[in-house]
Amino acid sequence: MITKFSNFIQIITDYFSKFGPLGGLLIIIINSIYPIAVPLGVYMAFNVHAYGLILGTIISYIGTIIGCIISFILFKKFDSKFKKFNERERIKKIKGKMNNITIPSLATVTALPFFPAYLINIAAGLSRVDTKKFIIGICFGKVPLVLFWCIIGKSFMDSVTDYKTILIIIGMLVFTYVISKVLTKIFKWEV
Repeated sequence: MITKFSNFIQIITDYFSKFGPLGGLLIIIINSIYPIAVPLGVYMAFNVHAYGLILGTIISYIGTIIGCIISFILFKKFDSKFKKFNERERIKKIKGKMNNITIPSLATVTALPFFPAYLINIAAGLSRVDTKKFIIGICFGKVPLVLFWCIIGKSFMDSVTDYKTILIIIGMLVFTYVISKVLTKIFKWEV
């Protein structure tokens, strides 16, 4: 079972590597705009596995920033076309919070690993958040988020046969999930 999983990871990594860093960048951009089946952290983990910790993290960071900015600008520019999103209760709730958000609060919410980042992009684009404020907030907030997912992903992929490391990683994910939930309640960002 472990050998099959290791082989699967290697096949995916080889596929990622075939396209070079541009492929890894594009998948992160696309997933930041519209989440595709697999969480963003998984793609970041494959980037790190394919290109190394430093280059994989840089590719993932640049990709997520570009994707967030594109999503924000699309929703900002075409907000009248997105009536369907404006009517969703989750979006209304987050938009209300976004209208008066500060840069540190935006960075904090953006840094939470289990908070739906695409909702932040959509709500910020549909609200009165200034473009400059949004870009500064996500540039700071995405640093810990990307580092978290890249380090977790690298550790997991490097240790698929080491049960102790897998248990530690699962513990870290559970701990981070709990912290994310606590912070969303403190900042009243429940979705």
